[in-house]
Amino acid sequence: MMSADDENIDVTSSGDYEVDTVRVERIKQEISEGSFKVNSEIVADRLLEAVKELIKSKKGEV
Repeated sequence: MMSADDENIDVTSSGDYEVDTVRVERIKQEISEGSFKVNSEIVADRLLEAVKELIKSKKGEV
């Protein structure tokens, strides 16, 4: 069983995202079966990091 904390996003040097289609299909299946678990702490941490980066970029700090 996978969880949201198992997920890593690979970004190429050009900034494009690489998609692991096998993994995507496995996650879709787990969601449809009701066995996919979301770690809310990790989701919250990543959301806060994204907001911090957005604030920095708006201030011109990035």
